[in-house]
Amino acid sequence: MPASRGAYHVAVDDPAGVYVSGYYATGGFTTDSNAASPIHVAAVDVTGINMKLPAPVYIRGTVTGPGSTPLRGITVMADSLAYSTDATTGADGKFAISVVAGNYHVSYCDENGVYGSGYYSAGGLTTDPNAAAPVSVTTTDRTGIDAELPLAIHITGTVTGTGGVPLADIDVSIENDTAMIDEATGTDGTYSAVVNPGTYIVSFMDMEDAYQSGYYSSGGFTTDGDAATPVVVTSADVPGIDVQMIALVRPAAHITALPMWIASTSIAVHWSATPGTYPIRSYDVRYRRAAWNGRSFGAYVTWKSGTSSTSATLSAAAGSTYCFSTRARDDWGAASGWTAETCTAVPLDDRSLKRGSGWSAKTGSRYYKSTYLQATKLGAKLTASKVTARRIAVVVTTCPTCGSIKVYWGSTLLKTINLKSAKTVNKKLIAVVAWGAPKTGTLSIRIAHSGKKVIIDGVAIRGT
Repeated sequence: MPASRGAYHVAVDDPAGVYVSGYYATGGFTTDSNAASPIHVAAVDVTGINMKLPAPVYIRGTVTGPGSTPLRGITVMADSLAYSTDATTGADGKFAISVVAGNYHVSYCDENGVYGSGYYSAGGLTTDPNAAAPVSVTTTDRTGIDAELPLAIHITGTVTGTGGVPLADIDVSIENDTAMIDEATGTDGTYSAVVNPGTYIVSFMDMEDAYQSGYYSSGGFTTDGDAATPVVVTSADVPGIDVQMIALVRPAAHITALPMWIASTSIAVHWSATPGTYPIRSYDVRYRRAAWNGRSFGAYVTWKSGTSSTSATLSAAAGSTYCFSTRARDDWGAASGWTAETCTAVPLDDRSLKRGSGWSAKTGSRYYKSTYLQATKLGAKLTASKVTARRIAVVVTTCPTCGSIKVYWGSTLLKTINLKSAKTVNKKLIAVVAWGAPKTGTLSIRIAHSGKKVIIDGVAIRGT
């Protein structure tokens, strides 16, 4: 067979079931995958990978139903520590399983659920795996490994939800100390499970988390395992193991709206949640960021994961727009949806603006990032190129003796702003423009009158 460079294990299987399956080994054919020898392929053909399969040895028997009726299509499995395989009964109920020497447990199963399952034992079919009789195989066939299967016993019921609506694909688990049977409800909400005589606890789980998990009880569906009613099975079907599951109300997460802009590189974010069915356990918080000269937002960044806190402060990059959202999880593990985003813009510092003549760079603790630019010259200009923005604001100082500025987008005047105020106000954010969609261009600020001071502390450029 064609093969590229590499190391391979070669396996053989007889679809007819006459010979056992196994692997190539330098010491001879083996049924143990751990003993298989790797075959290394380089630049030339690898030959001589020969195997001699052992002469077939069989476990044989006949499977019948009530009244010694031969049963067709029953799966018979032979299982040992070294080798496992199976076969299916023919129209006459007979089977032959090709095996290697060893001690096997032989089991019988009707995949259609009409007849019961169990294990071979010298005293007849048993449902207890601990009572199964080992079938020893050496060099000759083992015959007479027969079983008579009883009609299957079923636990059946219907699972509904709010308003009695049938629930499909609900996991139904039926278990006791020796067995656990898993079934799923059909489109009509019904289920049927083949069981052996015994006492069982029946539980229900919605993998979509639309409904609470719980148990059958004679008083109705319960989420308390201690209140579950045992289902006793003797020799007949047990119908009516019905439940109406309780809808799972997910938590609803909330995030406090942020201001349009913030004259700080520290963003305080607050979040909370309204509990649903179960108490709130934790929160996830994420954000995405767009730079003042970037055309789009980056990918979401997980900021907080599984936190029980309801607030935190992000150290932000100047000249960026940040958008935050959160979701909550409850004690069951059910998550809310992500909240709508709340966004804010952190200004670009004055030191990032290109200065024309007339501007003085100064510092002070009362200013954004402790720096500012001051000028009095008519037409003194500050510029930021390749700006991408939907909204723009300036960070300024207003005062009784302050002048005024003009803000341009390219050659278009956006706004004239008078900076005179009764009292001095530092780090004041004044909105300039809001467009319907982001634009990319050159932003400039110019002093509108000479002789009066203008203090520029930064520019807030928001991408949303």
